[in-house]
Amino acid sequence: MKKFSLLTLLSLLLPLAANAATVEIDGIYYNLMSKLNTAEVISNPNKGYSDVVIIPETVTYDGSTYSVTSIGNEAFSSCTGLTTVFIPNSVTSIGNSAFANCNKLTSISIGDGVTSISNNAFRNCRRLSSVTIPNSVTSIGIGAFDFCSGLISIIIPNSVTNIGRSAFAACSRLHSITIGSGVSSIDSDAFAGCSGLKQVIVSDIAAWCGIFFNGQDANPLSKAQHLFSDEFTEITDLVIPDSVTGIGYWAFAKCIGLTSVTIGNDVTSIGGEAFYGCIGLTSVSIGSGIKEIYWSAFANCPDLADVYCHAEQVPDILYGSLFDGSYIDYATLHVPAAALEQYRATTPWSEFGTIVPIGGDVDEDAIMEVKAQPVLIQAQGGIINVHGAIGGTPIAVYDTNGRLCGNAIGEDDCTSLFASLHRGSVAVVKIGKKSIKVLIK
Repeated sequence: MKKFSLLTLLSLLLPLAANAATVEIDGIYYNLMSKLNTAEVISNPNKGYSDVVIIPETVTYDGSTYSVTSIGNEAFSSCTGLTTVFIPNSVTSIGNSAFANCNKLTSISIGDGVTSISNNAFRNCRRLSSVTIPNSVTSIGIGAFDFCSGLISIIIPNSVTNIGRSAFAACSRLHSITIGSGVSSIDSDAFAGCSGLKQVIVSDIAAWCGIFFNGQDANPLSKAQHLFSDEFTEITDLVIPDSVTGIGYWAFAKCIGLTSVTIGNDVTSIGGEAFYGCIGLTSVSIGSGIKEIYWSAFANCPDLADVYCHAEQVPDILYGSLFDGSYIDYATLHVPAAALEQYRATTPWSEFGTIVPIGGDVDEDAIMEVKAQPVLIQAQGGIINVHGAIGGTPIAVYDTNGRLCGNAIGEDDCTSLFASLHRGSVAVVKIGKKSIKVLIK
C-alpha cells in the first residue's frame, strides 16, 4: 500500500483550500468556490440574520465575481428575528433546514432558478402565510414546510415531480392545494394534519399517495396510505380526472364531509376501503374504464343514494364485499343500458333497490319490487317487532356502522327479536333484501 507523508497530504489539500473561502460581504456570509466562481450562502457565525435579507445574484470579492447559486444547510436556521427573504434567480438549491424554525418569517420570495427545496427547508416557520413555488422546482423534500401552520394555500407547479414525506404536514390552516400535472409521487403523510383543508385541485395526469397514473403501479396496495383520509372532514366534492388510473387502499377513507365523488374514465382499479366510512357520501360516479374494485371500497357509506357505473363490462369485486353498511337496498344504481341485465344478475350490484339505465327512465318494476311487501316495524327498548313479513324470511338488525345487532327467521304473524341498541339510536332492519331504518324508543 502506498504511504503518504504529512507533506504530501498537505500538498493534496492545499488546492481544495485555495478553491474555497469563507467571507462576509454586506452582512451575508458565503462560501466562495473560486474554481467554479460560485458562492453559497452560509450561516452568520456571530448573531444570525434578522429583519429583511436580500440575497444578490452575484458578489464580488478580491477582484473576482461569483454567482450565488445555493443556500447552504441551516444557513438561516433558527434566525428568530428574520422576517423577509428575497432569493434571486441565480440560486438553484435551498439546503436542508435552511430556514427551519424562523418563527417570525412572514414572506419569502423564491427565484425562478431554484430546482430543489431540500428536507425541512422551511420547517416550523409558523408565520409564513404564503409561498410561491416557481416552475423551476422539481422536488420538494421531506418535511419542507412541516408545521408551517400559517400557510393558507399552496400551488404545486407542473415542474414538480415528487413531494416528500410530511412535506406539508401539520399545516393546520392550509385551505386549498393545487397539484400540478408533473407530480408523479407524493410520499406518505405529505398533508397529514392539514385539518382545515377544504379544496384539492388535481391537474391532468397528476397523482398523489394512493393514486397512480399512466399505468404505473397498478397494484392498489403498493402505495403509502392515509394521505387524504380521516382528517379531511371539510372536503365535499372530489373529482378525479381522466388519466389517473388507480385509487389506492384507504385513500379517502372516513372523509366524513365528502358528499360526491366523480372518478375519471381512465381509472381501472379502486383499492380496498378507499372510501370506507364516508358517512356523508350520497353520490358516486365511476368512469367507464373501471376493471376491478377491492374489498369494502364503499362500505359504511349509509347515505349513499346514487351510484353511476359507466363500465359496460361489470367490474370484478376482489377479496370480499363492496357496499356493506351502505344500505344499497334503498339506493339507485345507474348503468349503461347495454349492460343492464348483466348488472342485475351480478352481486353486489344486483342488491341495489333500483337499477336503471344511465339517462333512462326509472325502472318502475324495480321500485315495485322494493315496496311490494308492506311491513310494520315497532321498536321499543331494544325489542323490535316486525309485522307482515313472509314466514321464513331472514330478518336482521344492524346499527348505522353496519354491525349486526340481532337476527331471526320471520314468522307469518309477528316476529320479535332483541337488538343490543340504546334508546335514541337508529337501527336498520333488513327483511330479505329490503332495508328500513327505525328509531329505537
